[in-house]
Amino acid sequence: MKSLCNFVNSKIAKPRIRWLKRLSIGLVGGIAIFTMPRCAVAPPVREIAGERTSTLGQAIGKQISQTRKAEADRILQQGVSQYKDRRFRAALQLWKQALLIYRETDSKSGEGVVLNNISEAYRRLGESSQALEVYEQALAIFQEIGNGSGEGIALNKMGLIYRSLGESSKALESFEQTLAIAREIDNRFEEGVALNNIGSVYDHLGEFSKALEFYEQALAIRREVDDRSGEGMTLNNLGTVYAYLGDDSKASAFFEKALAIFREIGDDDKEKLTLDNIRAVSQNISASP
Repeated sequence: MKSLCNFVNSKIAKPRIRWLKRLSIGLVGGIAIFTMPRCAVAPPVREIAGERTSTLGQAIGKQISQTRKAEADRILQQGVSQYKDRRFRAALQLWKQALLIYRETDSKSGEGVVLNNISEAYRRLGESSQALEVYEQALAIFQEIGNGSGEGIALNKMGLIYRSLGESSKALESFEQTLAIAREIDNRFEEGVALNNIGSVYDHLGEFSKALEFYEQALAIRREVDDRSGEGMTLNNLGTVYAYLGDDSKASAFFEKALAIFREIGDDDKEKLTLDNIRAVSQNISASP
């Protein structure tokens, strides 16, 4: 049988050694790149009669800090633009500049955001050890400031890296932590992502009954939250499992449903890979006695 394509949650992954190729998509919009909200311009400092000099100094210091944070936010956004143009090295350099400013101004939220983005740039450049190291830093920041969503995203991305390195137990642990956080903060979208990714690990390990169990849970949630892209990916994943199990008819049905969604939302890359799956299964059916 020709190679098939399967979707994990965060980028287009490389072909599996056996039959299947896989795709991945991250927790937020595919790439999980964060931006900071636009900062309000600090009001001018006015001296009030009788006000202590120290109060004026504090106000000036606060204004300077806000100005520096605004500069970091601007550099962060420039990095996002470079990333979207696939200029990952340029994005990385800009985000490192922003990181210095966020640390200088003690902006923990900004630091967590930019560390996440730096990690993602390293991941896209194939520098897995660097990416994991920085994701650990981002995770610690998100835990410190109580940002559950950011914590879940960092853990999910770490899971994707571990999975790409063949470290299935670590990948599974990361995805299970992501799932626990998603349920704790009642984020159904992230819950669907985590369930899909747990299924992908079991799929990769050849534990197909468990893979089907988690994919089916993921599919139900993705339909519930109207995550059309995620629904298409999980439908495709179900198709790959049935193809592995030799049920080509059921596999084709899932692939066709996934294809219809990718065409509907205009996702050309996933449409192409799903068509490859359909062709592979069709050839296998034709070759059957």
